[in-house]
Order: sequence, then structure tokens, then C-alpha cells
Amino acid sequence: MSAVLPSGRADRAWWALILAVAGLSLFVAYSFVGTLAFGLFLYYAVRPINRRVESRVDSPGTAAGLTMAVVVVPLLAMIGYVGFIAASNLDVLLDPGIRDLIEPYVDVQLGQLTDVSEQLRNPRELLARLRENGFAQVIGAAVGVVGMIANGIVHLFLMLTLVYYLLADDHRIAAWFRDAVGGRSTAHAYLAAVDTDLASVYFSNIVFISLIGVLSVITYTGYNLFAPAALHVPLPVVLGVLTGIASIVPIVVGKLVYVPVVAYLYATALAAPDDLLVYPTALLAVAFLFLDFIPLTFVLPYIAGRNVHRGLMVFAYIGGTLLFGWYGIFLGPILVIGAFHLVRYVIADLLRGEGISPEVSAAPGDGSDPVGAGVDGGSDGEGSADGADAAGE
Repeated sequence: MSAVLPSGRADRAWWALILAVAGLSLFVAYSFVGTLAFGLFLYYAVRPINRRVESRVDSPGTAAGLTMAVVVVPLLAMIGYVGFIAASNLDVLLDPGIRDLIEPYVDVQLGQLTDVSEQLRNPRELLARLRENGFAQVIGAAVGVVGMIANGIVHLFLMLTLVYYLLADDHRIAAWFRDAVGGRSTAHAYLAAVDTDLASVYFSNIVFISLIGVLSVITYTGYNLFAPAALHVPLPVVLGVLTGIASIVPIVVGKLVYVPVVAYLYATALAAPDDLLVYPTALLAVAFLFLDFIPLTFVLPYIAGRNVHRGLMVFAYIGGTLLFGWYGIFLGPILVIGAFHLVRYVIADLLRGEGISPEVSAAPGDGSDPVGAGVDGGSDGEGSADGADAAGE
């Protein structure tokens, strides 16, 4: 009988305990899947920066703390601020013309969102309504709000804790795993390849998002300086940041934001008595050139490399979001890259009836192979970080 399968009462008891712990761990991971997926995205996105900091300080914990304080926390604060501004100005962003354009594509309760926006902008009116509805409803509403805020704080704390300890201890975790399974094992080669490609993809994403976000804010703000007031882009900073975030989806990039905005401006220009079509046409040309064509053609291939097929990443981002919701945009790449390398290292050997080996068996020219290329342990953070650093240089 195989040494792996339980052969005695003691072995069966240990396997039962292992399965119980694994099941409980999977349940916990499922309960916090969005937090974990976003935390892993942040970890891989800032890991190359953390490696540079580590090379200049003595302690990995200190380097991780500096990276969190200088990069991660300000990034999350900016996202939170933009989200708050967007929620507080939904009545501006969701102009009737824009609503008509996005309603066929986005299932959003616009009336409810606008009502929330009005409440956020008029807290006194909100309190007056609560007083009219009775003390019990006021307490119930307050408890609901406090619970929602507390839940958000807990998830934020867990995410920041995950990112910090991964940055501080990833070397030790990877060294433990390498010692446990062997530096030339299939398990180590597989996870090293997954780790390297995730680092490359996520780091290139954060660089590309930042670049497109800055260019979008400049484009929309500069456009508003020349366009008449009736054709201004509403909340150019918020829409600029949203354009940058939308650029995480390959090929699609900022089209998710600037195309509806330009369509709205065209509709407004056509309804105006004067011939104002030149303004949205100019914005469309500039946006396509500087927020789409040039970044996709020249910038993204330079910072991201070509390890993972771009079509797979489009499926990962779009399919992940459609299947899992907001966190699918972070979880999708993990699942797709994990499945892709599983085919390369394991499934291809099994289909051929051969023994599983750490050598790449399928698509040798696609995806990373840090162990086969002689890099000692892409999953220990060393080789994979170097690859991500090279992508960003």
C-alpha cells in the first residue's frame, strides 16, 4: 500500500484531523476571500519596492513597515478618498445623459445610489428624517451604520496585517516550503513559476494604473480649461482615477470610462444650438492616443514583459469580475495563472502517462520557469522579485 495513504488506525486519525483542519481553513479563506485576494494583489504589487527598501535597511520587518507606511497606506487612503468623493457626488456623475448610457451595461440601483449621495451631502436632513421616523429606527439605523463601519475596519486590518507579514516573512515561509518539499521538486517549481508571474503581472498593473490615472487627470483637467462649461467633464480627478483603475483590464483599459464620458459629451454637444462637436472629438482623439494606444503599444509591454498570454489575462480580469464580483479582478489572475502552470508542470505529464517532474512539459515558451532556468527558488521572493524589478526598470 502507498506510504501516503492511511494504513493504520493512528494514520487514519491523523488524516481525519488534517482533512478537518484543511476544511476549516478553506471555510475561513472563503469567508474572507475578497480581503485575501486584495491583500495578495497589494503584496505582489509592492513587493519589488519592498525589496529595494530591504537592500538599504537591516531588518525585513523595518523594510515592510516602511513600505506599508510610504506606499500601501497612502494608496488605500487615496482610493478611499476618491470613493468617498464619488459617492458624495453621484448626482453629478450620474447625470441623466450618463445614466441612459450606462444602464444597459451596469445593473445599478441608480435611484438608491443618488439618495445615498444626497444623504451624505445633507447630514442634517438625514438626522431630521431619522427623528421623524422614531427613536427605535434611529437606534437601528445607527447600529447598522456602526456595524458596517466596524466590519470594514476589521477587513482592512486583516488585509494590512496579511500584506505586512507577507512582506516581512516571505523569505522564511518560502525557505520552509523549499526545505519541506525539496528545491528541485515539482511542487516547488510550480509555485515558483506562479509566484514569479503573479509578481510580474501585479507589479506591472500597479505601475500602469498609476501612469494612466495621472495622465487621465491631466487630460480631463486640461480639456475642461478649453471646453465650454456645458461640455465640461464632471469631477475630472475622480474620473481620472477611475480611468486608471479601469486600465487594469488588458486591451480594454480606459475605454470603460472615457468612451461613456465622450459619448455623453457628444450627446450634450448635439443638443446645444452651437456647433460644439469639435470638443468631444478632440477629447476622444487625445484619450485614445495618450490613454489607450501609446500606453498599450509601448508602455505596457515594456513594464509587464510577455510571460503570460495577454488573452488569458483578459479572461482572468473580465471573467473573474463577472463570476466573483468586485474581488474577482484580483482573484481571477491568481486562478488563471495557477491553472495555466498546473497544465505546464503536471497535467501535460499525466495526459502523456509520464511521471510528474519539475521540468516544463507544455508551452515552454510561455510563462516563467525560474527553477528550470537556474534561479534558486522563485517562490522564496528572491528570483521572483528580481524578475518583477526587471519588469519595472
